[in-house]
Amino acid sequence: MLLPEHNRYPLFNLFALGVVFALFIPLFWNITLEPPQGTGAAGRTLENLDLYQRVYPQYSYSFERLRQGELPLWNPNVLGGAPHLAQPETAVFQPLHLPFYFLPVERAMALHALLCYFLMAMFFVCFARSLDLSFPAAMLGGMVYAFCGVSVVAITRPELASTLVWAPLLFFALREYTRNYQTAFAVLAGLSIGLILLAGSYMLGLLFLMQALYYAVVRAFFGQSAEAITLWRRGAGLLCISGIGLGVGAVQWLPAWFWYQRLDAPLEVFLHLDIASRLPQHPRDLLLHLFSTGETLLPNAGYMGVATLLFAPAAFLHRFGRFEAIFFGLCLLLPVLVCMIEPYPFEAARFLPFFLFPMAFSLAVLAALGMDRFFDTKQGLRSTFVRLAVLSFFLMAIVLILYGDIAIRGRVVLYLLILLPAIFWRRRWPATVFGCLAAILLFTDLAFSNVALSRHPIQDAPQCYQMDRELLQEARRQALSERVLFNSRRQDLAFSPGIAMMQPMRAVNARRIPLNEDQAQWWQRLYQVEGDVGRDGKQPYPELLLAPNNPHAALLNHLGVRSLLIGAQTPLGSLPVLRPEGLRLRPVRSLGGWMLYANDAAYPRVRWTPGWRAVADTEEALEVLLSENFEANRECTVEAEGLAFAELARIVPHTPLDHEDFSWESVGVNILEDNPEHIVIEVESDVPGITILADTFDAGWQASLSGRRAPLLKVNGLFLGIPTPPGHHILELHYRPRAFEAGRAVTLFTLLILGGLAIRLLLSRRPA
Repeated sequence: MLLPEHNRYPLFNLFALGVVFALFIPLFWNITLEPPQGTGAAGRTLENLDLYQRVYPQYSYSFERLRQGELPLWNPNVLGGAPHLAQPETAVFQPLHLPFYFLPVERAMALHALLCYFLMAMFFVCFARSLDLSFPAAMLGGMVYAFCGVSVVAITRPELASTLVWAPLLFFALREYTRNYQTAFAVLAGLSIGLILLAGSYMLGLLFLMQALYYAVVRAFFGQSAEAITLWRRGAGLLCISGIGLGVGAVQWLPAWFWYQRLDAPLEVFLHLDIASRLPQHPRDLLLHLFSTGETLLPNAGYMGVATLLFAPAAFLHRFGRFEAIFFGLCLLLPVLVCMIEPYPFEAARFLPFFLFPMAFSLAVLAALGMDRFFDTKQGLRSTFVRLAVLSFFLMAIVLILYGDIAIRGRVVLYLLILLPAIFWRRRWPATVFGCLAAILLFTDLAFSNVALSRHPIQDAPQCYQMDRELLQEARRQALSERVLFNSRRQDLAFSPGIAMMQPMRAVNARRIPLNEDQAQWWQRLYQVEGDVGRDGKQPYPELLLAPNNPHAALLNHLGVRSLLIGAQTPLGSLPVLRPEGLRLRPVRSLGGWMLYANDAAYPRVRWTPGWRAVADTEEALEVLLSENFEANRECTVEAEGLAFAELARIVPHTPLDHEDFSWESVGVNILEDNPEHIVIEVESDVPGITILADTFDAGWQASLSGRRAPLLKVNGLFLGIPTPPGHHILELHYRPRAFEAGRAVTLFTLLILGGLAIRLLLSRRPA
């Protein structure tokens, strides 16, 4: 029914619904999150690996540094160093991640999930009320959106859950803005866009933003408003909303934009979705999910509940919500139609798992609209549309009984028995009671259909990372300030490379962290490929394991690998004798199924060389490094491009090694200060040379030599190099990427403008 303006958001009703959701959510969490049985020791699990190998280590590293007052721009503990804040999934600026500042990671993950459930439901209720729906209908829609299969499987991934939280708030703000074009709702819509960009799941955020953009454009230019607003003002308002959103989120999306461009497989990373569930890969799979409870080890991501399907058809018979019914009906139908076209245009089938999230939101809107129509007490059964809504309810019930599984058939019968009196007893309070009862039945339906037998860190972290702690400590002692190679199985948590982010140690490899182009070329010579490969032959997250009998193993010396942890269950650990070419391995200790080796041939992380060779790219640099006539202690390769190379030729002339005459005793190089974004190196030599820091080259690094700006070279295809004149010098390296500086400036400027606008609005409303 159409509600008066002052009665749309009564605080008491909203508070009552908030209490209901607050009581239901912990119960729902405890039911759906069930620990697996018989999986063995606590560090071994086959599901939810992404939580243990990416989310937990990354958030441990991020918020531990933030608690120390440091901004985690760079992560030196994986891949020889990698940009950290630029990875959108870290999402350190997301307000919903505040629990990570104060609680242990495993507890913060659980609290974050509960908070997201609550806000998803409440923001959807606000959007439903903006559509003038009754509170029982809004409650049902909120439960569909917050507790459906796709939300349950996404709730353990903070970047996905945060995106799902802000999407209904954005639609609510756009709906209210296009009603009266008030500035406050324009600002709220812009902030919602910014918060979606700060959530960290750009593919999912992009789909929701596109859906919201079409919704706002259609409503602004083809809908009716309460007052005469020119088309120019409507368009300018939408542009301002977009500008606010981009400005607020610039501190995250601008560095991420440049980070994506340097990746080896950016599209694969952008489209990667790693959640513990069964995702539909074809529209036929989606239909199976809708008509099957999926009560197995993993939930069906596409299961939306019986009540959702029963009420959704009646949405198209709603008196005042016909526009929303058609719009969200098309949002539900178009992705399915596109994915059914074969061959798939633009490889649309790859997007179907992401389409599932906005489709779930659309179906929740249709269910709320349909329930509001079904329980309409103004006209009752005298209205043809109400009778058609009841008829659609029964027709859908017949379809579910015919094609649903046994569990769905039983639930349909239960709905028919309970809601049959509501068809004829059309009074306001019985409609409210029956509507709330339908929402509660939906809650139990979704709770017992979305049980996931997979582990969560709240159950066994951080204990699962502390297994065989003595071996890790010994590996750290053997590595000194250099690096460790973890050669472990994919399901091993105690020896996953990600554990280096929670320990004072550096791993040369990583899991669930994408490689840039230079790193990919290095590891293509070292690893053996495992896991799924993308359509272009590239993997977003390859398993970086040293291949058995690898002829290029000597590259690990340049990476500074001084310790190797080898699992007996890996191909390398099953060899009778481990003798990789170019390494000098020394057995140190064995424990359980693990063996620790020390590599005495590894080069120091920081060193100095008098000679250099010019190369065109990383591929040529690797060929030179592996050649027989290359002397790694006396020379390095330098990528011959840019002003830095011209400065190198001036400071360190290219002199043949045979004619060099100097004493190595006069050379001294050591690290004075070693922080993630600030490194200080002391160098002394009688002749010019190149100081090499075996950390990953990145355009965000800046170097100074004795207080003056110094050129930065890419040496040996991957590392940092600084041309060093003869004498005693202090080298300083700072990591401060320009993209982050620009993004931070844009975000601060946008927030400053919004703050001034808020003050102006408050002063204008102050009574005289």
